[in-house]
Amino acid sequence: MVVAPPPAVVAWALLVPTLLVAFAQITPAFRSTYAIACLPGLLLLVACCLDRLPARVMGAALAALLVLGAAAHATQISEPVDEDWRTVAGWVEQQRRPGDRVLLDIPSVAPGLAYYDQSWRARGGLLPVLEWEDTPFPAAIVPYDDPEGYAGPTGPPPPSAMRRHAGGDRRLFVIFAEYVERLQGDLPNGAAMRWARRNCTVTDRSAEGISAYLVTGCPRG
Repeated sequence: MVVAPPPAVVAWALLVPTLLVAFAQITPAFRSTYAIACLPGLLLLVACCLDRLPARVMGAALAALLVLGAAAHATQISEPVDEDWRTVAGWVEQQRRPGDRVLLDIPSVAPGLAYYDQSWRARGGLLPVLEWEDTPFPAAIVPYDDPEGYAGPTGPPPPSAMRRHAGGDRRLFVIFAEYVERLQGDLPNGAAMRWARRNCTVTDRSAEGISAYLVTGCPRG
């Protein structure tokens, strides 16, 4: 006996992304990773649909799903799908010197940095999450957040931050990712970076979805 997918399964699979898209029409807060909450429901819905197929067709459909899954996995390993934290974290790790600081806007991206560079992790290997306050946040990180964010001073960072942290022989890595442009403006071309480009030496190592810079040689503040 073939049974239709339970309404709860259909709702689990389809209602979550629908609500996310609807909410994004009110405020630009949609990120594809948020939709992972619907994955169990989606898998159950696919299983229910496969169960309705003849055995031979079901086998072919399962084989096709396995091929698609393997191809997607290979793509994720070889190419950045969202932000390329592997490249940025590797560059910071190679260039970083004792005393250097890292300005993050927004601070919720710190786990991405710490995932690929374990020196940013808290005791026990935990990823630092500023708003959770469950582990000490790395002292070398200078956080700025969206005006409607969860933690950190409100961005955008001012030019004085460049002077303070990159003046004289001090060096500052500046990383912009996942900020809301409606709230903070175009950060890579904002007042702080324009001032830095006029008065300091700025090395650009931006990658997919991430604007990353090393600011040095600013006037002492």
